[in-house]
Amino acid sequence: VRLVLRRVAAAAATLLGAVLLLAAIAEIPQRDGLGALQVGDGPTAVRDFGTAHALRPWDGDLDAQIAHALIGQPIPGQPSSVVDGYLDRARAAFPEDPWALTDAGLHAGQNGKLVNALTYLDHAHRVAPNDPQVYLIRGQVRARANNTTGAIADLRASASLTPKSPLPLQMLANVYRQVGQTKLADAALAQAAVLR
Repeated sequence: VRLVLRRVAAAAATLLGAVLLLAAIAEIPQRDGLGALQVGDGPTAVRDFGTAHALRPWDGDLDAQIAHALIGQPIPGQPSSVVDGYLDRARAAFPEDPWALTDAGLHAGQNGKLVNALTYLDHAHRVAPNDPQVYLIRGQVRARANNTTGAIADLRASASLTPKSPLPLQMLANVYRQVGQTKLADAALAQAAVLR
């Protein structure tokens, strides 16, 4: 009986070691994918990210990181389904994660699916009501959807939550110009210029 227990324990330890090794090895293709993305080599990035995912298919956080990278630096001509797969797995693992929801909203907005984008971003706002990034991205999407009142409110909120960042003010100026409020646009740009 003791011999059987020792063999079972040794097999379990070996299996655990193999799983941990695969998990650690996945960092290499993920790093390589990020590097390829930085230099504009989209096909290599997608291949390396696929390898990383294959080594850790259970890791929703890895999927969230890959999706975030691909959304932040879109690859021209890349099918939306590549990012969708990573996003779907990340959201399944973390359905209330504001960053996964924000990435889903940003990705939907990049693909012209403004209603879906706003659904994700409204959910992210409910989960993280004081996140300036949620306000910033939702403001951008609302402006594209011609909800300029909502866009102005979101961009003002983002600016107040990140008083040292010029970006929300620059985007706010664009929305003010969109509605013909040139004096308010100029004022927002003047504020942003001080922060650079």
